[in-house]
Amino acid sequence: AVPTPAVSGDRLFVGGGFGSFDFHALDTQTGRQDWHLQTRDDGPTAAVLADGMVVFNTESCTLEIVDQDSGRVVWEKWLGDPLLAQPVVMEGTVFMVYPREGQHWLAAFTLREGRPLWETRLDHDVITAPVAAEGRVYLATFDGTVWCIDPETGHVDWSQQLRATSAPWVYEGDVYVAHRDDAPQGAKVEGDPDRTRVPEAESFQ
Repeated sequence: AVPTPAVSGDRLFVGGGFGSFDFHALDTQTGRQDWHLQTRDDGPTAAVLADGMVVFNTESCTLEIVDQDSGRVVWEKWLGDPLLAQPVVMEGTVFMVYPREGQHWLAAFTLREGRPLWETRLDHDVITAPVAAEGRVYLATFDGTVWCIDPETGHVDWSQQLRATSAPWVYEGDVYVAHRDDAPQGAKVEGDPDRTRVPEAESFQ
């Protein structure tokens, strides 16, 4: 299936999805292609639009930041294989989940430069994508746990086993998820600061 398009003004942005190397910007009125980007890795996802940038990832294995008007790649970063969750952007920061050496990580990068800010170890991969809401980053992992993370520091504010089967939806401080009925919910657990580290070099790799 083709990922859900993103729309800004009179332009529509769409990735080719699994098996494709193509990302397109199309005129919404005429259907004419404004620009086309051929990615080096396959599986361009749906895009997030922020501050004139198009943000998406490939399934194998790269985060891509592209200029919305020209289609020029501003920066790209290989993170890990596979990338099964999509990025999210909040206040000039990109948040992305990726695997490395048998573990899963959530990291923050500056939107315009790609400078790594921090990375936090998770216990499992993320369902769909992180969610930026009400000044925090929320996510649900495949073991059913919901996480709340400080976007400035990467520290886990809390996590809770909610049997989640969807990404969270947040409204006025309350967190909602679709969930299973076949397992007990857990108590809310305070975050462990040892999960997070700040890079000493330009890249985490």
